[in-house]
Amino acid sequence: MSATFDARRDPVFSTRIDALRLFAILLTVVFHLQPTPSSPLARGLGDGWLLTKLYADSFLMPSGLMLFTTLTAYLQLSRATPRPYLMLVRQWARRLLVPLVAFSLPVVLVVLALQVGGHFEGFHGHQLVPFHALAFVDALVGLTRHPINVPLYFLKDVFLLLLISPGVAWLTRRTGPLLLVVVVAVDCLGLPAPIFQTWTLPTGFALGAWLEQRRDLLAVVDRRGPLFLLLAGAVASGLVFTLFLGAGPERFTPPAWLEAANRLAGAPACWWLTRFLVGPPLARAVRWLQTYSFPIFTMHAMCMAVLWTGFNATHQPPGSALFWVYWLATVPVGVAAPVAVALVAERVTPRAWAFMLGQSGAPAARATSPRSASAPD
Repeated sequence: MSATFDARRDPVFSTRIDALRLFAILLTVVFHLQPTPSSPLARGLGDGWLLTKLYADSFLMPSGLMLFTTLTAYLQLSRATPRPYLMLVRQWARRLLVPLVAFSLPVVLVVLALQVGGHFEGFHGHQLVPFHALAFVDALVGLTRHPINVPLYFLKDVFLLLLISPGVAWLTRRTGPLLLVVVVAVDCLGLPAPIFQTWTLPTGFALGAWLEQRRDLLAVVDRRGPLFLLLAGAVASGLVFTLFLGAGPERFTPPAWLEAANRLAGAPACWWLTRFLVGPPLARAVRWLQTYSFPIFTMHAMCMAVLWTGFNATHQPPGSALFWVYWLATVPVGVAAPVAVALVAERVTPRAWAFMLGQSGAPAARATSPRSASAPD
């Protein structure tokens, strides 16, 4: 497949891929809406809120996160013209590690200043006062846990996956889906990932490598899309009610095999749903928003954290009128605020903004290319 088909050069297929990337990012934004079901603050919100939040966190969202690396593997391995490995490593470092540091550093410095003043102790598991260089680097890029700007662990893990992509491609060409089966089996057993935050991203990468060899399966998904959507809903419902009916301190920790099944079941449904994003009446708005998908991904969590911190500072109880204003406004703000920052930055400091996005020297018109979010060119 890779010798005759380059997904980047197929306009119809490339449009679907860009739509899937945006869809996955928006699902991630919804997932980061606070409070979490396990939070003590969520106990007074009732069963209706709990079921709504559990479904929002379980239906398609885990698949969206996994599909980031599915897209990365598919696009990287479907190149019609391979490039020298060391050239690719330099490109991957620029397109992934530079944004990781650029979008983490301001957040780390703000948290450091707040912790010096006695606030936000142990924020996301990171304690920066007293200062230690290793703790600072850990908060910046996530050596032992998620970085302070949590979603950006994805950039580091994708870089590591791309480093081993030639081996992944070689194994997949010779063994078919065997690598994917092995990774999924390990994920189902709940074993710790040695160098990655979770097995979600390696699973997606193995899936993308296999689909690059079996592109015909995507046509099957398009023909049978409603069935895959029903399957995703059924598995997500099983996960939701397992959590809803659970008890004890581990109530919101589902079996590893059920989480893995839920991610895999939702992946075909996510692909099928993109067909509705690339046609009228949504196509024009989706194309515009795709331009800012990477800024949304890198900045949404901190924008939402500011709103959550602000709500907590009011000391209003969950379920109050102000809580519902916060809860309904946070996702739109988590999308709109990064877009606003990008619009200003690409006009005021286009070269610096392009550098932050890993496109050093790129013209301002390309500074927020949707490709940045999952697949370095």
